[in-house]
Amino acid sequence: MEDRLEEASLEEFPHISVENVMNCSFSAWRTYCSAVTPNARVIRLSDEAFLYYLGQDGLILPPISSKYNEDSENNVEDAILNSVQDNASDCSFSDNSSGDIHINTSDCVAPFRSLDQEITCVIATLGGAVFPKLNWSAPKDAAWITSTRTLRCTTSSDVYLLLKSSDYITHDLYHAFDDCCSPGPPSHFQHELVLKQWFNVHPSMEFRCFVKQRCLIGICFFVNIVSTACF
Repeated sequence: MEDRLEEASLEEFPHISVENVMNCSFSAWRTYCSAVTPNARVIRLSDEAFLYYLGQDGLILPPISSKYNEDSENNVEDAILNSVQDNASDCSFSDNSSGDIHINTSDCVAPFRSLDQEITCVIATLGGAVFPKLNWSAPKDAAWITSTRTLRCTTSSDVYLLLKSSDYITHDLYHAFDDCCSPGPPSHFQHELVLKQWFNVHPSMEFRCFVKQRCLIGICFFVNIVSTACF
């Protein structure tokens, strides 16, 4: 009986359309909520070289430059190694002869130099620290790989580290429209990189609101699992 009720409920749930997905994209709703959202800049990702870079296997980052500020002076390789050691119990990695983790650093931004410069400029404009996302998702699942365990980025290299390490970002890039009743993105669709001005938010002050026909019908904590370490 319960199975039949569950199946009936699923059948009554409306199919997701491409328009529904597009309406959830950041640039589609930001104008309606600009007064209550952080300062942000949207960068259109028209450069295929950058999208190809995000989709490549492996972690190839630009070398740390001396011009970066103190927040980015820590070596990226050290930050990743420390994060991996802290999460070793939850993750498995292939063995190598030395036991070291090697991060390939090269001038990987050469094919999209102008975009890299634009990201650097936006970070400076927004106060020197931002948190990134694409059209729909932020790389929250990759926060563990940073030295601060947050999405705080002070350089373009920080942004690339999070984007390339996130399964959420991979979903935005390749699977955003998989569950739509009509296949594929619309012809005018374009990926976007959203950089929001960084500020500290305590998880206990984040809420998820449910709105139907312009009426608030429900509210709950955004994160419903609280670590016992907080008490």
